[in-house]
Amino acid sequence: MTKTTTPDARKVARIIKPHAAKYLAARAYAEVMQDVIRERSAPLLAAANILDESGRPITDSRNLYLAADGQEGAIAAFYEAAKAANIAAGWKGDPEHCPFLVADMDRIRAENELLDAGFAAMGNPELKAIDVYGASRKKAVDLFCGLALATPR
Repeated sequence: MTKTTTPDARKVARIIKPHAAKYLAARAYAEVMQDVIRERSAPLLAAANILDESGRPITDSRNLYLAADGQEGAIAAFYEAAKAANIAAGWKGDPEHCPFLVADMDRIRAENELLDAGFAAMGNPELKAIDVYGASRKKAVDLFCGLALATPR
C-alpha cells in the first residue's frame, strides 16, 4: 500500500505562480487581439461582400468556410486586405499569420505550461496538459490560477 501525501499549498503556489502570471497575461492579450482583429477585419469583410450558400453576407471571418462556391477570388482579396491592414497597424510577425491566432497559440502554450507545472507540483508529473480537456481542463486552469493568486509569497 502506498502512502499518499497532500502537497503543501504554499509550495505549490510558489512553483506555479510564474506560470499562472504568464498564462493570465497571454490570455488577456489574446482576448484583446481577438477584439482588435474583429474590428479591423469587419469593414474589409463587408467590402468583400462574400456570401454564404443561402446568399447572406458573411460578417465574421470565422465563417468564411461557409462561403458559396465561386468566391475564392473575393476570399483571397479579403485575406490580402487583412494582411495589409495588419501590417499597416504595426504587425511585425509573419504577414501570413493572423495576429489573434498567434496570440491565441501563445495562450495555449502558456496554459499547457501552467497545467504541466501544476500537476508536477501536486505530485502527479505523469499527468500532462494534453491529457486534460473540456470542463476538467478549465477547472484545473482556474484552480491553479486561483491558488497562485490567492496564496501570499
